[in-house]
Amino acid sequence: ATHLRSATKGFWGPVIAAMIEDGLIESFDEPAVRAIPEWKDDPRKSRITVRHLLSLNAGLVQDVTNLQGHDRPTLAPDLYQHAIGVSCIRQPGAVFQYGPSCYYVLGEIMKRKLAGRNQSPLDYLKQRILEPIGVKTGDWVHDASGNPHIPNGAHLTARDWAKYGQWLLQGGDWNGKQIVRKDLLAELVQP
Repeated sequence: ATHLRSATKGFWGPVIAAMIEDGLIESFDEPAVRAIPEWKDDPRKSRITVRHLLSLNAGLVQDVTNLQGHDRPTLAPDLYQHAIGVSCIRQPGAVFQYGPSCYYVLGEIMKRKLAGRNQSPLDYLKQRILEPIGVKTGDWVHDASGNPHIPNGAHLTARDWAKYGQWLLQGGDWNGKQIVRKDLLAELVQP
């Protein structure tokens, strides 16, 4: 299996779509503060939505030193907690900025929403999407607190990565079974 690095981000839009379908998240425009009440008094963070995080335009600082990679000695011990603590320096939705912060915040949102099911975001991805389409992951990088790396942790074979891509091209259908609602997946590729 090959380390997908940043291509790992490609799993989480469909996971959020599945969580919407399963009633765990209201919509792509659900305020992040519903899952992260620590943000309620911050004038910018309180306006960040799940869509802003997926689109990398939430306005959060990209703290690469403490959040990026997997073997860096400066990595925060809990990447999810560290990410929800970074500053928001721009209005949500104003500027696209590539980096790990938004996806680790999504990790914390998913972790909190899935706690009642005793599932990690990775468990949910496997159970809800990958197993039904016959995709197996190899190793998955985790932080020192046991959280799966959301923006960059996956290892997959080329064959399994292609199968996942084919499932997306088929609008969430696999062998005649709709795994994730087509309309929700379609929203992920709207400009």
